[in-house]
Amino acid sequence: MKKATLLSMGLLLLVLPLFSQKEKGVVPLETGMKTRTEAQQADATRPGVTRAVVIGISDYDDPDIPDLRYADRDADEFARFLQSARGGNILAENIRFLLNEQASYGQVGTALQWLLDESLEGDSVIIYFSGHGAMEAKVFNQLGYLLLWDSPAAVYIAGGALQVNILQGLISDLSVKKKAQVMVIADACRAGKMYSSDIIGAQLTTAELALQQANETKILSCQPDEFSIEGEQWDGGRGVFSYYLLKGLAGLADANRDLAVSLPEIEQYLAEHVALDVKPLSQTPLIRGDSNTIMAYVGQAILDSLEQNPDYVLPQLKPVEQRGLEQEILAKADSSVLKLYLAYQRAIEDKRLLNPASDCAEYYFLKLLQVKLIEPLYPALRRNYAAALIDDAQQVINRLIKSSPDEYERSSGYITAHYSNYPAQIERAVELLGPDHFMYATLMASKYWFEGVLARRQINCLCPSKETGNTALALHRKALELQPALAPAYLEMLCIYGYQLLNWDSAAYYAEKALEQVPEWELVFAWMSNLYLHHNHDMEEARKWLDRGLSVDSTSIPILMELSHWYARKGLEVEEEQTLGKILNTDALSSILLFKARRFVQKKQYAEAETAFLQAITMDSLRGSTYEVLLNFYSGTRQYEKVCALAKKGMLLKDHRWSYFRQEMLNAYLITNSVEEALTALDINPDDSIRAAETYTYLGTKLLQYEKNEEAKAAFAKAIALDPDNSFTYRNISRGYLFVENMEQALVYADKAIEKDSANAWALVTGAQVAFCAKQLEKARAYHKRSLDLRLPNLRYTYSLGFMYMLLDEFDQAEREFNECLNNSNAEFRFRANVIIMLSIINFKTGRIEEAQQYMQQASSRSIPIYNWAPTSACMWYFRMTEQYAEGEKFLLFIRQYAPNSLVLAFELTKILSAAGNYDQAFAYLQSAFEKGPPGIYPLHNEVHLRLLRQHVGKEKWAQLLDTYYPGM
Repeated sequence: MKKATLLSMGLLLLVLPLFSQKEKGVVPLETGMKTRTEAQQADATRPGVTRAVVIGISDYDDPDIPDLRYADRDADEFARFLQSARGGNILAENIRFLLNEQASYGQVGTALQWLLDESLEGDSVIIYFSGHGAMEAKVFNQLGYLLLWDSPAAVYIAGGALQVNILQGLISDLSVKKKAQVMVIADACRAGKMYSSDIIGAQLTTAELALQQANETKILSCQPDEFSIEGEQWDGGRGVFSYYLLKGLAGLADANRDLAVSLPEIEQYLAEHVALDVKPLSQTPLIRGDSNTIMAYVGQAILDSLEQNPDYVLPQLKPVEQRGLEQEILAKADSSVLKLYLAYQRAIEDKRLLNPASDCAEYYFLKLLQVKLIEPLYPALRRNYAAALIDDAQQVINRLIKSSPDEYERSSGYITAHYSNYPAQIERAVELLGPDHFMYATLMASKYWFEGVLARRQINCLCPSKETGNTALALHRKALELQPALAPAYLEMLCIYGYQLLNWDSAAYYAEKALEQVPEWELVFAWMSNLYLHHNHDMEEARKWLDRGLSVDSTSIPILMELSHWYARKGLEVEEEQTLGKILNTDALSSILLFKARRFVQKKQYAEAETAFLQAITMDSLRGSTYEVLLNFYSGTRQYEKVCALAKKGMLLKDHRWSYFRQEMLNAYLITNSVEEALTALDINPDDSIRAAETYTYLGTKLLQYEKNEEAKAAFAKAIALDPDNSFTYRNISRGYLFVENMEQALVYADKAIEKDSANAWALVTGAQVAFCAKQLEKARAYHKRSLDLRLPNLRYTYSLGFMYMLLDEFDQAEREFNECLNNSNAEFRFRANVIIMLSIINFKTGRIEEAQQYMQQASSRSIPIYNWAPTSACMWYFRMTEQYAEGEKFLLFIRQYAPNSLVLAFELTKILSAAGNYDQAFAYLQSAFEKGPPGIYPLHNEVHLRLLRQHVGKEKWAQLLDTYYPGM
């Protein structure tokens, strides 16, 4: 019978010339060039080629996966063996050698796909894995996994771990479809407590790996009920299995001295030596395959040495210096190609994958595909690029499952800037690898998951939207169709039902589904607590979720942060401080650094505060809210050059706070009288006439606030010249004059807006408000009536109608409009708070004090404390516009009982008393306001409603106030 050969084709077939074969690379279809497979299939005389993927992982990325001591060294020794004369002199370009962080999910996946792409009938394939094997925590899944470097500590199906049955499918494709000889050597059951608990994961992983087809040989380190042992006693630090495997293949297993090591011989050798060396523990390697398989041929010199000395020690294996294909080809390239190749590699290392357009891996990759010289490197380029695209996205999912504090921050509110590239990255990876890739389903599930996350975050979680929620749900359901146990999808569905669809029962259902996959998932407890605390306003239920989380990990930063919020809502200041103290022991989060910075501000330790602010931005340079609070600090401490510089950086972020950065930058320039610099910084593009007109209108409004009236007129004139027929241009100018209470000019431009477009509902409702303030009640009623006929299906328009009804003392109609706003589930959170305040005013004015109190109690139970509410300022517009100053003061004092320490309320009292001419009491309220809050909360220099108060108290007293509460640095 003709003996089968496996390692004989890859370990010691020196007589074959196959190792000098040059591989031609797979070229993407768009180039129109022949693939390597096509070329080789045309060559019937082609000898077999041996390829190997060698993986060794001792140092795992997730600290909850116990590191191994010598798994990486075992893989290194095996790779050396393959490249040595005793191992077959396999060329470096035919080996994919992945150690520790190189053995990521993406890199391993693309390396295995390389085997499938390149192998043909008669080739040999070797897959060597040394690391952890485990199973899912879920009993019904019953799936074994090989844990790769970036595997999470649990929920392996979410990615980052190699599912054994998928690996077996790939092996079967190689052995059955490709008709290649396949050998799998796995030392995947090393001792060490895993998430799957003790021996169970090892048993399952080994049992699944032992399954085989024809043309397959499996050599596993131990039986399903055993662990694999490693220690210093074997060559100073090796796994006992790997140590004796290499000794046996080199010749010591050749029991009959026929110059060949057969599969039964290596099995017998390993059984004897491994079992003997590990006593009293138990470990017997498991061998599967054709008994006629020759594993290796043995040199006569080694056999002679063994005959003379049974204890003969094999010479130390040394890495063979071979010039790899990459080096060989690049040595022929000119400097321009080398520069391009190095730029591609740097882009991969720096994770500049798809952006910026002319300095990213995608750009250089496409350039390199046009270089004919490096055609043989195309497959490696393609797979390495795909691996980088995959790994970058997979790390996000791993961090979420791990409840990583930094990923918790991202998932809490500014996902778009961080996650926006991932769907495109995964899609590009799928294009590079093709739909037949064994990771296709996993990759597409991840793509849909990222798209679902981004869909949910199109608007703030405080702005419920059924449409947005249902769009995101559909994407997550598509992800779950491809990957039913994708735990992050259940986490997102929790958020969608809770924050977007306001369905608490469904949110709790999907929380439990997520916990089925990850029983100790801290983020689930933190999110559910947040949901019940801030949105369902159920303190008891929020505490239940917190207690469940604390029982899992009492030091979890996400859970402790939510616990501090819970104590704050309960008014338990001591407990809140104690909880925050636990969090402040770490600088792991930018939000913690920001909290420290605010503490320094309160203590007037401004240098320390600035350091903490800057550290937070360094830690997380994409988070707009971090820039915002630092801008506020710089403005409060009158560091206007820094305000301008930081605002310019903030405007470059993909962040919804862009308008705030623009506002602060303009404030800083206008305070320092740098109008020309402000214009330059705004970077107005006259070719974009609509955007340019809008920007000039905004600039003019800001100039009015700083009493630069002539400059404001010039800016408005430029806006009109750029967009002369746009009703909104005139409407916005009108609103600018209304803000500074120049009613005459406000009415002029409101009338022009309506003249330009008499069917513009927004122009009409603005015109009605302006006409009212200008004391032209008949015109106000006429414009209001016309606006009702053109009613828009828009909540803010409905709110504006309600406000106009209030101005006209038609409170029943106003209440109807506001209730329509309040009952709409798509109304955003802060908008709802605004509506609630207005309803409270209506009830207060109509003598229904109990109902007004009920609305205020409802308002005060909301997650945004009343002292931070913009609605407080908005409601005061009503009292100022109707000149009901005494009524306004009464209402503010009425609602102050719900927030006695509110800086905002004290500030609003200042403004309304100033408007009433009660300057001394107004100034007293102003001082009390700034005693309650840190500098930078309400910059006095641009508050137009305090103009009369500033004039009354005089320059000297005003300067003293600024120096006290807005100290320069």
